[in-house]
Amino acid sequence: ATTARSADAVCCWRMRAGFLKEDTVTEAVSPAVLATQYAEALRESERLRAIVEPDSEPFRSRYEERSLLRRLSQQAKANAAAAPEGSEEGDRARFIEAAATAMLGANFMDTEETGQARGLLDKSLPVLSAAGEADTLAIDTLNRLGVLAANREEHQLSLQLLQRALNRYESARQAVLGHVDALTPAAAATEAGLVEAGQAAANAAVREARVMEDLHTLTGFYLAQAYGNCGQPAESARWCLRTMRRQLRARGTGRADEHGFKPHEWARNAASLSSYFCAERHFAAAQACLNAADAVLRANRRVEKARLAAVITAEPAPEAAGEREAGAGAGAASEALPAASAQVDEDGSGGSGEGCEQAEGEGCEESANVDARRGDPAARLRNYMTHIGAAAVEASDLPAEASRPCESGGAGAARRVSGGTGAEKTVSGGAGRPVTLSGTQVDDSASGAVDVMAAAAAAAQLPEEELEVAAQLDIAFVEFWRALLHALASGDPPPTDSPAVDFPGLPLPKPHPATALDQAAHSLESAREVYRLGAAHAARAKAIFVLDGFVTDHFAILSLESSLLGALLALEPQPGRRMAMHRRRVELLLPPLQELNENAYVQIYRQALYDVASIRSDMLELRATQLQHEPETRRAAALAPLVADAVAAHTDFLRRFDKDGAPPGSVDDESAHAYVSSRLSLARAHSKLATTTALGEALAQYKIISAFLKANVVPGLEGEAKVCDEMIELLPLRMVHISREASRGVSR
Repeated sequence: ATTARSADAVCCWRMRAGFLKEDTVTEAVSPAVLATQYAEALRESERLRAIVEPDSEPFRSRYEERSLLRRLSQQAKANAAAAPEGSEEGDRARFIEAAATAMLGANFMDTEETGQARGLLDKSLPVLSAAGEADTLAIDTLNRLGVLAANREEHQLSLQLLQRALNRYESARQAVLGHVDALTPAAAATEAGLVEAGQAAANAAVREARVMEDLHTLTGFYLAQAYGNCGQPAESARWCLRTMRRQLRARGTGRADEHGFKPHEWARNAASLSSYFCAERHFAAAQACLNAADAVLRANRRVEKARLAAVITAEPAPEAAGEREAGAGAGAASEALPAASAQVDEDGSGGSGEGCEQAEGEGCEESANVDARRGDPAARLRNYMTHIGAAAVEASDLPAEASRPCESGGAGAARRVSGGTGAEKTVSGGAGRPVTLSGTQVDDSASGAVDVMAAAAAAAQLPEEELEVAAQLDIAFVEFWRALLHALASGDPPPTDSPAVDFPGLPLPKPHPATALDQAAHSLESAREVYRLGAAHAARAKAIFVLDGFVTDHFAILSLESSLLGALLALEPQPGRRMAMHRRRVELLLPPLQELNENAYVQIYRQALYDVASIRSDMLELRATQLQHEPETRRAAALAPLVADAVAAHTDFLRRFDKDGAPPGSVDDESAHAYVSSRLSLARAHSKLATTTALGEALAQYKIISAFLKANVVPGLEGEAKVCDEMIELLPLRMVHISREASRGVSR
């Protein structure tokens, strides 16, 4: 019985093995049949890739395409094996096999099976590289291999593959131009003419050229990342700019595929590029990027608003008109994209030039939040309209209580602040002219009130995403103005070799004069104007990113506002105004401490505590410098309240690290620097009062810091460790001296 069962098992195995072998055998067909199968497979593959499947089966069509490509690959392989060595038929079969293999690799990559994708793409590359056709497939294969290499952190290999894709494009482009020029704005008209003439071959060349251009745009996008990964930021920025310019060509085409123009993504990339230019002190280029992002988002909001309005009224949406408007060239763009506001005129008498002004009737749709969880739209809009322009307070007015954001008034209401002399002053953008932001003129000539409820209703037509993207761009503007203000405060010289940044088809204002960093830009008035512009953008962003619902974003904006004032402080000559700026910085950071649950937002809460404590120390140092030549008694009396504030603030921060009521022996690496810095500031605050009690408290803090730094390595604080050791030796001597002086005074 056992022998019989074994014989049956062998028989079943042989049948199964034979069946599989017969199933995999593919007979060769004629070259003409193979060519037909190849053409049909390409068409069917394109159709299957265009199908949008439900989320439950997202890759169903792609799996069908995979089976199709496998059959084509097997057939081409069979033909290649049957053809005479070195024959034209064999070479053609091997090319079709490589093409099918490359497409199969792309299929696996798109279905997130990258392990198999890499092997297939690598296998096809030698044949595709040597072939004089299928340039688009070769470029796509090189692009994909570059991405896979980058994902494995093989950055040099990724860069090499993408450079090969670039070289293949450059050589193929010349051949394509011989058939049709698909690289000019007239390409669409050219294609239409070819269709009408029935020139199918030439029309196919147009389509292939466009596919190749799309792939080249992807190559540029990947090259920007590859150069960045390889530590070449300048080349990365150059390719990023080049790619963004190419992407603008897709505006208004209505394409919904991966190569279609995506305004939000484009604006985010523009903001990232602006950050790079800021770091390199190319502020004019940085502002151009942000102005371009603002123009693109503004046009998109207008198209989206028209589309939604058409849906609400059950009328056909004016898509064609909207797309023509969004894709208009420089000649028509002045109507499609409103001129950026607060632009400093050529004579230097205007405002900012960053593109904040909105078209008539659009001042409200960016501001309301239609998400009920994050507040009533009308209330949020009222908050938005209240703060617009109010934050653009002249630095000279900061000591006045009226310099805080206004609590009432509409967008068109005049806003005045009381100056240091008691006279009213108009908030101006230089040379007496008002700063304009979002269609609001901040001067006494503005009149009329905004119907807040009507504006909220208009805003409710826009998706929440549109509002949040606009607010994110405002944050990018704040970061730009802050970086420029820091450069002015540091006295940075004019930049050299600044790149010329423009975006064809977008009407952009000239950069702000301060971006030149010339002698005129380093004036106090110029710095104040830069501050006002940054503060106005911050106010607008806060109106969207309210604390109740957007805690992280709101706190980031508050920190940026505080940093703006901190940068302006370096240029402010009057101590009274500098102290008022410090008080305003503290006021900005208090809401999170008053309203947030510390247990839910530990890091934000601690950061706010640390920032407030640091500002309290700055206020103490400023006042101590002012009083350095005053008699000790008067000096101590004036400093005592500031010392108490600084001590309380730092103690409040430091007790978050205590263990069982005592200072910790160690803290996490991310907090170590802040912990030591705060305790040093606490010791210095105590030492400002020349009493044995205060100096004893300072000595105790220095001993805690010294022990901590001996037990823990905190990079960058080696000098502070030496200072602590010196103070531990000197303070006891000073305390003895003070005690003796006090005894002599009593005896006398």
